[in-house]
Order: sequence, then structure tokens, then C-alpha cells
Amino acid sequence: MPAFTTYRITLTPLQPFKPTAWLGTGMNGFLYERLRRAAPEYTETLHGNENKPFSLSFEFKDGPITLTLNTWAPELTTAIPKAFPVDSTGHLHNADVRVDGIQRIRTLDPSAKPAASNASTVRIAFQSPTCFTTHGVTLLFPEPRLLLESAIRRTSGHDAAETYKGVIVNLHPSDYKLETEKINMGAYTMTGFKGWCEYRIFREMSDDDRSRLFSLLRLLPYTGVGYKTTMGLGVVADIVFPSAHRD
Repeated sequence: MPAFTTYRITLTPLQPFKPTAWLGTGMNGFLYERLRRAAPEYTETLHGNENKPFSLSFEFKDGPITLTLNTWAPELTTAIPKAFPVDSTGHLHNADVRVDGIQRIRTLDPSAKPAASNASTVRIAFQSPTCFTTHGVTLLFPEPRLLLESAIRRTSGHDAAETYKGVIVNLHPSDYKLETEKINMGAYTMTGFKGWCEYRIFREMSDDDRSRLFSLLRLLPYTGVGYKTTMGLGVVADIVFPSAHRD
């Protein structure tokens, strides 16, 4: 499995900037526009992939916009810096923006041994709204199977989920603080959840299975979870292994 890499890009609006819908939809289009200039053939392949090897998040109040891109595709890791040269401009939603900076802020080697692999509790914070969909039904709770299978599919393909069944059953929700939120996607409105959920690892596992579980958990801040992670939904904070605290 290739390395997981995160870039942080600073964009400055050149006109008054007031998004009328979820900013992630515009960010997704803006990213593809930039990539088509830098790597046109790869971008066409990327657009046709069912499981896109990236996720994004953003921050914007007043002033600059921060775009964070996570990827586990070597081609995209190479293309992103070429797609966002400093001082270049582009159009995002209803304004022109200028690229004022780009940094590679972290890289994860998935072959390295995961930290905290002896922990009995894990807390996952969902920083932006998300949901899961199965058979046309929207699900608004981060049930462990849905949570981990979303990362497995994105990084290893649909068939790989079967090999993790024995790992996933060891994770059980033990506490949570979640709320729902309506998201204006422009052409439609959807409902997602955000907040945090704590999971306890109950059953004894082999060292190999425990390592596989914690290897999966540390991927979540890169892959995101649930629906439309390539548009800024399902952003996950760095994983926390609490002792006994509560918010």
C-alpha cells in the first residue's frame, strides 16, 4: 500500500466570497479543474474511478480559505503540487482565488507498526457531517462495520472488506455525542451526523488482528468516512485513545 500524504493549500479570494451552498462541492470542481491542467490524462482516469484515492476538507470564515487534501495515490501525490503553483489563480464558486501557499504537512507509511495497539478504547471525532448509504437507505450512526468498511473500500477495494470481518466485530460503540445537520449541496439537501463516538475493543484478538484493526483506524483521518468525502464530508480528526475522560 502506498504512503498517505496530506497537503494544505491557502487560497485568497480576490472578490467578496459568499458561498451559497456547501463549499466542498465547489472545492471538488476546483480541484479537478487544476488537476486537468497539470495532469490531464491521469485526471480523466481519476474521474472515472469508483473509489477516488483522495479526500478533502476546508476551513473558511472571513479571509483566506484553507484547503486540505489527503491522498494515497502516488500519481496524485505528484500532481497536487504541480496543480497549485503559488500565485496562480482560478475560479471557486462566485469569486476568483489566488494560491498563496502549499505545504506537505504529513505523510503516513502504512507498513509502519501502529501506535497504541494495546489500547482498549478509541474515540473518533467526526468534524464535518457525514452519513452512510446502503440499499438506498441513509444511515445516521457510525456503526463499526460501516465506519471501517468505508476506509477498506477506498484503499483496498470492495473485495478486501471480507478479509477484515474478524477484526471489525471487535469494535463496539460505548459512548457517543452526535447531532444531525442539514447540508445544502446546491441541487439537493442531505442530512448528516457529526460529533464523536467512543468504541470499546471487547474480545481478545491475535496480535495480527489487533495490528490490522489499529492500522485501519489510523487511516480514517486520511480517507474520511461515509458519503462524499471528496467534497469535504466525513472529515475525521486524529484518532484519540482516551483512558476514561468524557466531554
